[in-house]
Amino acid sequence: MKFYVVRHPLTESNAIDITQGWGDSPLTHQGIEEAEKLSGFLKDKEISIIYSSDLGRCVQTSEIINQKLNLKIIKSPGLREQNFGKFNNTSIIKEEFDASDHSKVPPDGESFLKMKQRVLTYIKTKLPRNKDKVLIVTHDGCFRAILSDALNLDLDSPECATTALTIGLFDLKNKDIKFIDKFNLS
Repeated sequence: MKFYVVRHPLTESNAIDITQGWGDSPLTHQGIEEAEKLSGFLKDKEISIIYSSDLGRCVQTSEIINQKLNLKIIKSPGLREQNFGKFNNTSIIKEEFDASDHSKVPPDGESFLKMKQRVLTYIKTKLPRNKDKVLIVTHDGCFRAILSDALNLDLDSPECATTALTIGLFDLKNKDIKFIDKFNLS
């Protein structure tokens, strides 16, 4: 089964350097335009279902993309960004927490590696094998986690970087994720 991955575009909190984590914020006007651009690329890809993080910014992105696809959207906490605990929806995380250590756990949160495991387990066990192509709408950290697994690279590798207009295409066979291609619409 093949699946596409996109991350939500620019939110109001992103625009003012707020770390959202499990907090939330709506898309900006630019973010809405970016989601519409993603939709234009994805409309002819024969996608059969959308899986989205249940956080509002991903749901909003999914709904914008779905205006051209008209598919069922399944919302799941399994596709959420890293839980930054007490740092969700704050700007102080960069001063108070070393996020470069992917095994560190913020107070009341989860490590990046734990989030990576959660997202990969969700993809490998919850996506339907009877569908040809699905779309996953998630977050930057989750998208990087998928790329690092599929490419067998460190999370901080430049090949794992994404933008709001990056689309990844992967193949899931058994429980192995294989990288097929990465498109950048910017």
